[in-house]
Amino acid sequence: MPLFLTAAMCVVAMLFVCLFTLGFWETEALTGVLGKDITITCSHVNAFSNVKYFCKDPCKNENVLISSINKKEDSNGKYSIRDEGNTFNVTISRLTEEDSGTYWCGIDRIGLTRLSWLCELALCVGQHFGPCTEWP
Repeated sequence: MPLFLTAAMCVVAMLFVCLFTLGFWETEALTGVLGKDITITCSHVNAFSNVKYFCKDPCKNENVLISSINKKEDSNGKYSIRDEGNTFNVTISRLTEEDSGTYWCGIDRIGLTRLSWLCELALCVGQHFGPCTEWP
């Protein structure tokens, strides 16, 4: 019996380490207006000096839209990022219907995976601000 408890404790400890390393996330529903800008705030208590990332699903390396890898504030025309330590803001400019979809906020972390996704965002772009009838 003591061997079983030890093995169970190891499994729980490994699960905790995996979840902590990969990050915890929640889905947030956002509504944007065609032609306007939207600013999204992402945060994590242990991300002060980490590189920040913003991507559109499925979030492989080629799907990263902008990051703070080169500087704390950056813009590429459509997307801009401002890294303020444990919080970072991403602005999507001149929203179009094609901007509707699932996005992720992420940080660079040491551990099992290099990139940890923190927050899942479902963005719906419509003619007017208000509830969307179709979510991505």
